[in-house]
Amino acid sequence: FQNNFALDLINNNLFFLNTNGELYSINYLNQKINWFLNFKKSSSVTDTELFLSHPIVIKNNNLFISTKNAVLSYDVLTAFKKWDLPAEITIKPIVTLNYTYVVLKNDLLICLDINGNVVWSKNIFGSIEEKIKKKFDSIIDFKIVNSEINIYSSNGYLLSFNPSDGSLNNLNRISKSGINSKIFFLNNKMFFLDNRNRLLKFN
Repeated sequence: FQNNFALDLINNNLFFLNTNGELYSINYLNQKINWFLNFKKSSSVTDTELFLSHPIVIKNNNLFISTKNAVLSYDVLTAFKKWDLPAEITIKPIVTLNYTYVVLKNDLLICLDINGNVVWSKNIFGSIEEKIKKKFDSIIDFKIVNSEINIYSSNGYLLSFNPSDGSLNNLNRISKSGINSKIFFLNNKMFFLDNRNRLLKFN
């Protein structure tokens, strides 16, 4: 049993989604439940299958839930479902003011507008040599940095894409010892741990 938390400081609400598929919106000032959703298809008490999701994302009164089978957008105040994308993603989505970026299991990088419509879709390995594709391994982090979409692999590769059309801008192997943590930024520096548990710093 695990909880997936997100805090909405503008509306004083706490959201949590547990592995039983229950999503709660609670006002943390008066401690009252605003609304409740259940994502579990089965209501059987003998059902022991866990409901797994990526971390909740909140942006502009929109709540983004990424389950095993879909990405969904809800209104944070009313729980009204705005849109859904039936697809399995590999990592927590990136949400900006106007767009949502997701990476699917089939290696597609997709840009969605505020209504959930697909703006563009690109295969992240479409213009990459086959030998590099085989070495790429699993995605460990996914961020927008310096106006580029960055995808980091566990074996140390960094792919940078143009957010306006999904074209590949750059490919580098930034760590031959791989990446063993999320990517962090502080004072214009990038930090992460490699597979030898060394802390690496980049300008």
